[in-house]
Amino acid sequence: MRCSPPHPEPGALAALIGATRATVLEEICGSPTTTTIARRLGISAGNASQHTTVLRQAGLITSHRERNRVLHHATALGMALLDNDSQRVGQPDIDAATLIGTATADV
Repeated sequence: MRCSPPHPEPGALAALIGATRATVLEEICGSPTTTTIARRLGISAGNASQHTTVLRQAGLITSHRERNRVLHHATALGMALLDNDSQRVGQPDIDAATLIGTATADV
């Protein structure tokens, strides 16, 4: 079965996963540390860690430890959520099973 996603409304991702968590996901581009995310968003490191944990459990990001810091990376599924429609104009609809399979391979 193919899913044809509608054109999302502005703020739809924030409505789905929460404004702060959506912003954390946006900040993941560039492989930031938990501390960097916290500083950029003006939240505590503990709060940033909670948000990244939920995003990781949902398959939207991966994280790995490098010495005394944790670096975060968006998965294909996380990037797909962040993609805007202007980048998809003229492209075929994404097959949901393929997207989920790709994200699982990233974990």
